[in-house]
Amino acid sequence: MKRLILSCGHGTRHRLSTYSQQKLIPVAKTLIELYGSKIKSEITNKYRVRNIRHCFADISKIKKLEYEPKASFEEGMKELVEWASKIEAKDRFDKAYKELEERRLVGK
Repeated sequence: MKRLILSCGHGTRHRLSTYSQQKLIPVAKTLIELYGSKIKSEITNKYRVRNIRHCFADISKIKKLEYEPKASFEEGMKELVEWASKIEAKDRFDKAYKELEERRLVGK
């Protein structure tokens, strides 16, 4: 997803985004489709303790400077998948999850 960090003086920095609030399941389905995968998503209702569960960009201030997003959520996801297809991924989920459990950072 294309983002830009803009310095507007007075120590104010803005991380630009499309302000497209998305739910997790449609995001997962979009990624599965774009990757051409047959994987089934699984909802475990487990989460990291103290994790921010609802987060989206508020671009109201930067819109006052006439900024308008140029890419949709879907376009950004396509760009992400194109980029990721060029990278060699290593599955480290089990190791990472075990570390979260050991540190009691996974909710039950």
